[in-house]
Amino acid sequence: MVPPRAIIGALLLPFIYSGSASSNDIGLVAALRQQLLHMPSDNPGARTLTGGSYTDTTGPGMTVESCVNFCDTESFIFAGVEYSSECHCGDFIEINGVPAPLTDCNMACTGNSAEMCGAGNRLNVFWSGTQPPLLPSIPAKIGNWTSVGCYGDNVNGAGRTLSVGQSVRGQLTLETCTTACFVEGYPYSGSEYSNECYCGTQIEAGAVQMPVGDCDMLCAGDSSELCMRRPEHTFDVNYTGSDRPTGPIRGGNGNGKN
Repeated sequence: MVPPRAIIGALLLPFIYSGSASSNDIGLVAALRQQLLHMPSDNPGARTLTGGSYTDTTGPGMTVESCVNFCDTESFIFAGVEYSSECHCGDFIEINGVPAPLTDCNMACTGNSAEMCGAGNRLNVFWSGTQPPLLPSIPAKIGNWTSVGCYGDNVNGAGRTLSVGQSVRGQLTLETCTTACFVEGYPYSGSEYSNECYCGTQIEAGAVQMPVGDCDMLCAGDSSELCMRRPEHTFDVNYTGSDRPTGPIRGGNGNGKN
């Protein structure tokens, strides 16, 4: 028997985070576009659902039920069918996924021609009713440090947004990076590519602020925090005022070494 799935329309996505399932049938959540972002369509970094997946092009073929069962077995809360024969799972509808007309999902499932299994770059998504875990985030404040957003780093050869590479002990978190910059006397701290820390006395001329959504790579030392990504070379910068240490700035040679 197929586990129940709640019906959620594209305009009711907040209900995912606050409501509970009440449907006894599998229900269509929404048709979500797979935005490729210049990556191959099978690159999980651009998918709407980024957990487990499989493709069934032979027997018995893909059905909504088989995809839902697979994702339930793998303990994911969302299941999505795509391109007639693909099944994708996840615990989040990623920011790359945007609503598309339900009529875009017009390809029949290979295992049941009466069911629709998405289309090219389109998913039919189903929800188990289980609340998603908390999303990783960029905290607005870390102690007395305040986030000033996501900035492009070394974009088009413009150079670093923060000029001093700073080493930290252990795996990087936003806290360890701001602490390292604080100790060395810098008022700006930036984290990049999961495990890189940069400091500076200012945001350098020519730095371009980017959408916060571009900074989406988990910190190496804390999966609840975001420490930005490449190849866009974007990272978050934090500023402190009254907490800045007095005395000379020291340490850091721009290469991540003291």
